[in-house]
Amino acid sequence: MDGDDGLEDLDGVGGDREDRGDVGKLPRDGDLPAVAAQEDGRGRGAPGAQLLEERDPVPRGLEPVRDDEQVVLVLLGELERPGVLRDVHRGPVELLEGDLDAVADRMVLLDEEDFHGGGRSYPRRGRGATVILAGLDEAGYGPILGPLVAGLAAFRVRSAGGPREAAAALGRALDRRRHGVRIGDSKAIHRPARGPGPLEREVLAALAARDGVIPRDGAALHAALGLAAPPADLPWYGAVPGRTLPLAADPGEALERGAALAGALREEGVSLALLRSRACPESRFNEAVAERGTKAGVLFAETAVVIEAALARPGEEPVHLACDRQGGRVRYGALLQARFPDHLVRTLREGKNESVYEWAGGRAQIRFAVRADASDPAVGLASMAAKYVREVWMESLNAWVLREAPGVRPTAGYWTDGLRFLRETAAARRRLGVEDARFVRTR
Repeated sequence: MDGDDGLEDLDGVGGDREDRGDVGKLPRDGDLPAVAAQEDGRGRGAPGAQLLEERDPVPRGLEPVRDDEQVVLVLLGELERPGVLRDVHRGPVELLEGDLDAVADRMVLLDEEDFHGGGRSYPRRGRGATVILAGLDEAGYGPILGPLVAGLAAFRVRSAGGPREAAAALGRALDRRRHGVRIGDSKAIHRPARGPGPLEREVLAALAARDGVIPRDGAALHAALGLAAPPADLPWYGAVPGRTLPLAADPGEALERGAALAGALREEGVSLALLRSRACPESRFNEAVAERGTKAGVLFAETAVVIEAALARPGEEPVHLACDRQGGRVRYGALLQARFPDHLVRTLREGKNESVYEWAGGRAQIRFAVRADASDPAVGLASMAAKYVREVWMESLNAWVLREAPGVRPTAGYWTDGLRFLRETAAARRRLGVEDARFVRTR
């Protein structure tokens, strides 16, 4: 998002890598091209690479391995994430960045039996690799009062397979029967009549699983979620940083569930890499709508900043993002291309149920799907975090106005009840000097 939008950027948004493209095809299943490159002392292959041109079994041809050599296995489609065998005798495998430009055009094809000959086990594609499974969602797109909040949850999953196997491991780790923590659509978990307790307990348990502690006030919650403090010129949110937490949940129960969730995640090779939120309060929402013309444009701009945060993770893991479909929009390709002009955004498919795109040399893929918040756990957790932040902010808004309007029922901010609240608090807001342009959304 442009800096003059008046919307806070998430920290840590980084650049992208150059797309190197594909490198032909293997002659038959299981064949892998390989090169041997001299190491320059920094873990990168030097241009003066020596080829192993013999077609005898490669393990014999590599013995003994000198300390200044590596065997770089160039996996098809994985030029940016080569597997590197530091020592073929002892067998530990490390993922390092290799400078393959000088040797990518000089590959030697190996037979399946050559590659796995000599009784040693050499890594196949994906063994020990990690995948980032991320979800994006919002809370507060429809209301007339309160902030629009975007959420991001990203899990790092160690998987021997691809994203499907990683998703299965994540599903096992988040099985509620293992720890009691419910991850899903925030609208199904939060019921206004029951208060914020059920939603709060689950969000705090997720933070406890990641951090070992739960935030005990609004300022700590904002720090845990990478969220900027409410603007000082909106006094109805002034109580948020000092608000004691939890609002309603039992802190001991949240910690206990969080510890159990952390154990389940570890057992499945999963970690919660990122749980972030981003708030756009009413006055800045109105400014952005005036600039962009529609609130749908504002929602996508907020989402794009969160997408950048997901892609800015260190390392070269593939990132698979899922996002709830934004209104009735089906085509996102042009918007993504405008947001990421350094990369060609490829449309994989667009349809009434989901639209899928790929860019950053294949490292990033995003899927916009109907009801993704109910079907994808990362989207569900992002939705829950965003909803919880909005609940904390709305509690402050209600308390600030109702001090001048005792007896008026609080509001969740949605249109029908929001209009009721505005009517019943009109006199109180005039006494407080509140301008509607800063308090009420235009769209």
